Amino acid sequence: MRPRPRAMPVFDNIFKSDPFPFYDELRSTGPLARVRLPTGVDCWLLVDHGLVRSFAHDRRLSKDSRFAGADWHAAHLNRSGGTSRPFLEHLLTVDEPQHTRLRALVSPDFRPARIAALRPVVESVVQQALDRLEPGALIDFVAEFAAPVPLGVICELLGVPRADQRRFRHWARLLVAAGDHEQALIPGAVQELSDYLLSLAETRRAAPDDSLFCRLVRAVDEGRMTERELTAMGFIILVAGHETTAALLSTGLLAMLESPVVWNRLCDEPDGAPRLVEELIRLCSPVEVATPRFAREDIVVGPHTIEKGDSVFLGLAAANRDGACFSRPHELSPERTGSGHLAFGLGPHFCLGAGLARLETEVAFTAFARRFPGVRVEADRGTLEWSRGLLLRGLTALPVRLHKTRGQV
Repeated sequence: MRPRPRAMPVFDNIFKSDPFPFYDELRSTGPLARVRLPTGVDCWLLVDHGLVRSFAHDRRLSKDSRFAGADWHAAHLNRSGGTSRPFLEHLLTVDEPQHTRLRALVSPDFRPARIAALRPVVESVVQQALDRLEPGALIDFVAEFAAPVPLGVICELLGVPRADQRRFRHWARLLVAAGDHEQALIPGAVQELSDYLLSLAETRRAAPDDSLFCRLVRAVDEGRMTERELTAMGFIILVAGHETTAALLSTGLLAMLESPVVWNRLCDEPDGAPRLVEELIRLCSPVEVATPRFAREDIVVGPHTIEKGDSVFLGLAAANRDGACFSRPHELSPERTGSGHLAFGLGPHFCLGAGLARLETEVAFTAFARRFPGVRVEADRGTLEWSRGLLLRGLTALPVRLHKTRGQV
């Protein structure tokens, strides 16, 4: 007998502000649980660090929704095609050998040496964002810093003109963190983004440059990928490389300002930033739940059977707060040792942009702390608005007052 599903209110602001008691309660009953999403679909949510790690490599699970059950198809009709297939098939929705082929086209640009070479670009984007901020001003940290920084870096990487970056921000937010009332806008955003990327491809054919997107256009012309795959790749690089880091910057700053000792240490000892960033990635886990997998066959886990066609979600944020792996898992502790976090996933779908996210976060926070060490949040935590939906967890706005001196009022 299958367990009764627990409702998972991912469009509720109170839940999104602190979902961890819910995950802890689920984990107390076992390493996985049945949950019901707002779409009405019942699925399996993995909340145990060890099980998430194991299932990230499990080939009995597919990213291809053609393996999904009837309930998933009924709840996820593609309005443009009348099926449950995604609007764009990208790295997070396909399996081998298509996944291997597509990943090979972009992986050279995300190797450690390439990422290290991007440091001047990241520093320049961060400096430009800081120079737009005035000491003493009350700003929305998300709109003025957390979102523009990773968006600027990704647009530099893709070769997107600065004048178009605001449009990219709008598309990215809709496609990843649309509220319940905005779901009908998603098909239009997909079409607008696709049209833009195809137009940009023609521009790059006429005037080639050294951008990643130009290299992908060349791959299309050489028959190594299709134009549809090109637009899908542009979409996933934009979204995965922008919204996730923006979420990390917003929740990371909040976490540090709620732990003044940690913030002060960053201000006084910026050389410790890499270790702090790793702990922030664990604690904040901007990708709360990985994109769905579907059971190719029945899978037995203890007393439970994941049946063929069931949808399965890896709870990355829950796994990163698993007390069996992390002592005082809900605390921000840069000195933490022990099991590694799973914020970037594992296996064939390990996040390509992990190195870039680390670099952006380190550069952004060290520069921000140096410029405004006296920054403070200008809102009660309970009034903050969080992004809604299953996959990402971040703040939609974070009002802060900028001060150049600690203790300033």
